[in-house]
Amino acid sequence: MHVMIRKFVGALAGAFLLAASCPAHTLTFHWSFAGVEGFITLPHDNQINQFADSVTVTVSPIGGLGEYVVSPFNNEFDVLGGAVQNEHFVSIVGTHQLNILFGTGTLQLLTGDYLFGDISYSRAAETPLPAALPLFASGLGALGLFGWCRKKKAQAAA
Repeated sequence: MHVMIRKFVGALAGAFLLAASCPAHTLTFHWSFAGVEGFITLPHDNQINQFADSVTVTVSPIGGLGEYVVSPFNNEFDVLGGAVQNEHFVSIVGTHQLNILFGTGTLQLLTGDYLFGDISYSRAAETPLPAALPLFASGLGALGLFGWCRKKKAQAAA
């Protein structure tokens, strides 16, 4: 019984350390057109018809700032070789509608004003995982394992 528990705890600690040390695979792109800028976060590289995790507008002369609703409808991006190749995204936030379709972007007030232009993408700088984080996580796991073993030995002796 104790051998099974030790193997389980060891496997669990190993899985945690592996997950903590692996970098995230999401891609973040900065996009812009006609004075409107924002960010798109996509889950994978080299995949077609994938859904964006997040689409935000950060700069706009006509308002409409914020995160746009990401749904499986009207939300398709093709990413190949770390670059957006094709896109189809439509979403409404408040009184603004954001359209990103086949190389062009439109941010429109539902009352009529709009900005339109060719969209450009650039990869946003990735935030690296601090080098000490996996070491810290493994140290916490080791301390927890030692404490658990010590507690079990004390219970067995009593």
